[in-house]
Amino acid sequence: MRGGSLRLADLRNRRASGQKVLCCILLMLVLISLSATSEVWASESGVFSDRIVFGQSASLSGRTEKIAQSMAAGIRAAFSEINLQGGISGRRLLLVSEDDSYDPEMTRQITQSFIDSKNIFAIIGNIGTPTSKVAAALSDQYNVPFIAPFSGAGLLRNKKRYSTIVNLRPTYKQETRAWVEYLTSIGVDRIAVFYRDDAYGRTGLRGVVEELRKRDLLLAARGSHARNLTVASSAVWEIRDSEPQAIGMVSSYRAASDFIRYTRLQGLNPLFINLSVVGVQALIDELGDEAQGLVFSQVFPSLTDQSLPVVAQFTKSMDDFARNNSLDAKSAKNYISFEGYLAARFVIHVLQRIDESGLTRQSMLDYIFNTQEFDIGGVKLFFKEGENQGLHRVYITEVGAGNQIVTLGSIDMLENN
Repeated sequence: MRGGSLRLADLRNRRASGQKVLCCILLMLVLISLSATSEVWASESGVFSDRIVFGQSASLSGRTEKIAQSMAAGIRAAFSEINLQGGISGRRLLLVSEDDSYDPEMTRQITQSFIDSKNIFAIIGNIGTPTSKVAAALSDQYNVPFIAPFSGAGLLRNKKRYSTIVNLRPTYKQETRAWVEYLTSIGVDRIAVFYRDDAYGRTGLRGVVEELRKRDLLLAARGSHARNLTVASSAVWEIRDSEPQAIGMVSSYRAASDFIRYTRLQGLNPLFINLSVVGVQALIDELGDEAQGLVFSQVFPSLTDQSLPVVAQFTKSMDDFARNNSLDAKSAKNYISFEGYLAARFVIHVLQRIDESGLTRQSMLDYIFNTQEFDIGGVKLFFKEGENQGLHRVYITEVGAGNQIVTLGSIDMLENN
């Protein structure tokens, strides 16, 4: 009997021990599952314990490569600054840039990859209207913030259609309006337009035509080129006989430089005025000394205005970035890299003010549109109720002696609606 009791007690102890082991195994599996779930959640939102990941789909090669590369450089320079200071609550900011060759279908694939497997928190600094339109549709579908697309297209300002886009720059329509105001103020009324025959170019063309009509003026002439071509000689012939006093240019910097040279070879020397998105430094690089006298609308203050803290910090940051990446410091400091830098500084400003436990895509968008007014180192952004564009001032600039950029004046489009 006693032996039987011992065997029964031993059996009970074994069972209890086995149950403990089983419970430990189950507990471990639950913890592993919770950990995996936590990591999946983090990767889906792009927020990890040590990093926050941003994605950029842009034309890093091809006819607008200098624009895309400058935008990426400005973003990375600002991210490097904050990372050296410990990041956002210990998280580094990282930018993943992929080349879409200005092809909307490639943009679609890259953006889908960003969302599905690259684990990005937000999209930032995409280049171009047709490509940004594709990215905007996906960002809205997956509720991913889309910050500072490099486009002034009005369709991207439709907040009801695209609730996740946060535009910084003014529209093409506002820039072309500033063109016409400036040109007519100096006595120029015979204005032609050279444009790329796509949504971007036609938007700029319409803007000029509408502003001229308001002043009972007609467009002197128009000349276009196909989106995938930079040869512009035929456009010169379409415009030449009208003998315009000024030609507004809505194109890429390579097509613009070709057009300017060929126009001058034909004996014409009108005032050439360009949109900010052409990239003043890129066009100067193409034309050299021939760039003197060109006029540009810009959507940011002068890069020589060191009284603005953000401009002074940008200058230092880009010098450091250029040195660390073997770039020419002078060329690296341009309006496009400043746009990328300001966009990144804006993102940093917002992330620093969102409670750490609430750092989500939606909390970022809510904070931006609920706060509405921002001061980023002296550059003021204002998001009107129901709108998604923060900047509203257009500057008129000219390439002067030594290819230095001179600001001629500015117009506040909020005050001149």
